[in-house]
Amino acid sequence: MSSMRAHGAVTHVAAGRIGPMPPATTNGPGRNTAKLQPTIMSSQRIARVNEMMRREVGNAILRLDGEEGFDVAAVTVTSVDTSPNLRQARVNISILEHHDDREAMMRVLKRHRADIQHQISRHLVLKYTPKLMFVFDSGIEKGAHVLDLLNELTGAEPDEPDTPDPGLDGHVSPQDEEPRPPV
Repeated sequence: MSSMRAHGAVTHVAAGRIGPMPPATTNGPGRNTAKLQPTIMSSQRIARVNEMMRREVGNAILRLDGEEGFDVAAVTVTSVDTSPNLRQARVNISILEHHDDREAMMRVLKRHRADIQHQISRHLVLKYTPKLMFVFDSGIEKGAHVLDLLNELTGAEPDEPDTPDPGLDGHVSPQDEEPRPPV
């Protein structure tokens, strides 16, 4: 949006239209609320920030490797949801197989929240470094359970290689056979 003076009146150009500048909204004498509006980012930029935050939080979690009762290999940052004003970020964490230790591992993450935020502020240049909130995400575990159920129904083993499917007459067609090495 650009503004220009035309015959003493201020006009603005927005979306290809030229017209008079809208009046400033005020909260009393001399207070312009337009300056008080928080900066809202576009959805594409928020998506990029979320992805960069996910990567940086994952790298920061790797530095917790020596922490007692914390298995870094079992922790996955599934996603980060940053608010449009960059003040808060919900970090979705998946912890595989440690059913009894999940709460303790989440407490370790929450205890090191400030350190992780500091590392993010050193690696990402943002107007604000969001305050992190760690939330347990069971999505990966549920997906693995669904795959196990599907494998049980089909009778296939998870690591079983695919075999050629016989046709209607019980013979394997030449297209289904694996190529044989020349003799």
